Amino acid sequence: MSIRAEEPADIAAIHNVVEQAFLRPLEAVLVDQLRAGGNIAISLVAVEDRGIVGHVLFSNLIAPFKALALAPASVAPDRRRSGIGSAMIREGLSRATDDGWRAVLVVGDPKYYLITRQRQPVY
Repeated sequence: MSIRAEEPADIAAIHNVVEQAFLRPLEAVLVDQLRAGGNIAISLVAVEDRGIVGHVLFSNLIAPFKALALAPASVAPDRRRSGIGSAMIREGLSRATDDGWRAVLVVGDPKYYLITRQRQPVY
């Protein structure tokens, strides 16, 4: 598995994996709207031989300092609990740090964002 930045050719596959992960189109539509509005700071995909199996999005927040929102984080249902989500989030946080972002607000279920083995929040 490799993690890389989203490319224009990935948009349909990203929409598909997000919709599959949440079992509804709402989050996939949100990703599309954020992209169309120019509000995406970091968008990463996890790629395996069969194609895109995960996606994580960090979007711009309005705050008195450089801040991002982390959501959604999506993994294909048959690849869950394999470390893909954690790896994408860690890579995104690393890129955010390198780009000078000072904070990341996690949007969603806090249980999802715990590192499975360590049971520590991903910061």
